Amino acid sequence: MEKVVATVIRTMLRFFEKYPTKMIYVEGSTAERTRLYRIIISRELSEIEKIFTIYGLLGSDTEIFKKNQNYNAFVIALQSKENLLKLLYENDNQ
Repeated sequence: MEKVVATVIRTMLRFFEKYPTKMIYVEGSTAERTRLYRIIISRELSEIEKIFTIYGLLGSDTEIFKKNQNYNAFVIALQSKENLLKLLYENDNQ
């Protein structure tokens, strides 16, 4: 699972490099899968927030992602292209 998550994150980083003003919608195929995504986001939130803004969707309501809050889906937006490029190029040089 760690490899899959790492691949998804790397793909998101490359997507935002090319489309910095777009957003990514994430929803699990089941409630359990969405819960798993919430757990992963919560665990990595301090790192994620350096580059992205994560929104939680619950019905027709949208809010900034909060730990321990159930959501139906998530929307991810890029905060800073500068921070994204720094991260990408640091990782490419390792």
